[in-house]
Amino acid sequence: MFEGKATTVAKKSTIDCPIFKEKEWIIEQLTRDLNSAKDPRDKAACAKLLLKEVKRLLECEKKDTKSPECEACQLLAKTRTEMANLIIRVSKLRGVD
Repeated sequence: MFEGKATTVAKKSTIDCPIFKEKEWIIEQLTRDLNSAKDPRDKAACAKLLLKEVKRLLECEKKDTKSPECEACQLLAKTRTEMANLIIRVSKLRGVD
């Protein structure tokens, strides 16, 4: 079973938002882990964790539809959600839960 690797990478965020900055490192790490996972069960588990993390960004109570930073954050969260959902669907088709 996948056990998330919580390694941090020090880098400056391009989106100036405390909520995004709080989630950015784990979303990036989960994305890397998902991309490098070979076992379909690991990919599915990682995708499920990724969905939980991006949900907070999608449901952000401070979202400003006129802010370019919020727009970028929402686009990233939606893209990661679509990717994770696709991986989960493919895993289910392969009989992996």
